[in-house]
Amino acid sequence: MQIIQAHFCEINLAALCHVGASAGPSDLARRRRIIVIQPIGALPNGVTAIVAGLSNVNLLDSPDASCNQNEGGVSLLCRGREEAAIAQKGKILLRLPYSETLFRMTGAPEI
Repeated sequence: MQIIQAHFCEINLAALCHVGASAGPSDLARRRRIIVIQPIGALPNGVTAIVAGLSNVNLLDSPDASCNQNEGGVSLLCRGREEAAIAQKGKILLRLPYSETLFRMTGAPEI
């Protein structure tokens, strides 16, 4: 966890790493998630987003990783359902370019 947090601070997300310094680390981790969506038809460039307000997702996650974990594989239907849930339940705080390195760290299968 420390390595991931330090890595994100190094890629100019220092403000997010230090937001709410008075709050405990678990409080900060519950509120913000890094969601990586690989390039697909609807998002041809992909996206890495810092999202608040999500529960039941990992600190670093992707729709593909969630589908793989919950359903044993990735389908367009599952991916769309996961993306819709993120959009409806979460608040996007920051959009960044797609990062293949971060996507691989989510545990999503290579397709």
